[in-house]
Amino acid sequence: KIEAAREEEFIRRLNAQQLKALKDHLDQEVDHHEKIIKEHQAAIQRHKKKISEIEGKTDTD
Repeated sequence: KIEAAREEEFIRRLNAQQLKALKDHLDQEVDHHEKIIKEHQAAIQRHKKKISEIEGKTDTD
């Protein structure tokens, strides 16, 4: 009985560690993708500004 209880406790702890590691990894992935999204949004804004500048020059020509 004691050995079975120890084994169950070991499995519970291992499972908890694995779940924590998975959560930490997924949190890092989310942070990474949010950073990439912000970079892409900034690039979109730069490109839209450039398009507006080009269209403005074309209108006056």
